[in-house]
Amino acid sequence: KLNVSMRNCNNYFWSSRVYSYLSASLYTSPWSLFGFRIFALIAHIIFLIYQFWQAETYVDQLVSMSIHLTMWGVITSLVYFLLAVIAQATFLKDKPRIMRDKRFISRLAHVLFEIAFSLELTIVLVFWVFLADDFFAGHPTLLQNIDNGFAHGAVLVFLWIDNIFNLIRFHFKHFLLVIFYLTAYMFVNLYYSLTREPVYKIITWRDWITFFYAFDALLIAFIHFMIGYLFFLFKVKVLKGFDYKGSTLLSPFASHTPA
Repeated sequence: KLNVSMRNCNNYFWSSRVYSYLSASLYTSPWSLFGFRIFALIAHIIFLIYQFWQAETYVDQLVSMSIHLTMWGVITSLVYFLLAVIAQATFLKDKPRIMRDKRFISRLAHVLFEIAFSLELTIVLVFWVFLADDFFAGHPTLLQNIDNGFAHGAVLVFLWIDNIFNLIRFHFKHFLLVIFYLTAYMFVNLYYSLTREPVYKIITWRDWITFFYAFDALLIAFIHFMIGYLFFLFKVKVLKGFDYKGSTLLSPFASHTPA
């Protein structure tokens, strides 16, 4: 029954006409995109190391990471770049004739990109609109400003640069995973806020305004998802003959690989 359920789930999210082109790139070579993803991965790892280096205890830092949506976004982005680097490296070394990739690791990275990209705008807007004043009132050090800038700005920039050059299509069925992801965080936030203290001053779960902000977070995520979807459609117009609904996009190796 579990295998049947997993197969049905896979068929729902990845129909026969839905492919992943994780290793393909636009405007530049796949190797350039690969190099950028390595750079982004290293930046994320350095940021994560700093989080534990400046923490009083590792336990406190793990708790802090689990209750802040910012860290959920950073970790999701980090895992995406990690899987994308692994998937792209193993895919390109085989010199495939077409860029279509049906492997699980590529599909997982594809979905994580959609989730991270959708949520990151919410994370950035919430901080700079509602929380920035409190942060800067504490007279942060240079390292703290760099740390904050990465979490509430650079991650979004990294994802947008990747989005400009990649060929990852946003699928409406996949937005259900964004809803699930954000809902899972909300339950974590709810539990911590009611048993200890509110994670964010605007979300206390004790008045109706909390649910308004929660809905707004989901709405912003959907808007950013739609921007990603429409931007993809705009990008593929420059590729003559590329059918984004399920094409066999040739790789740079196609001219050297027998049909």
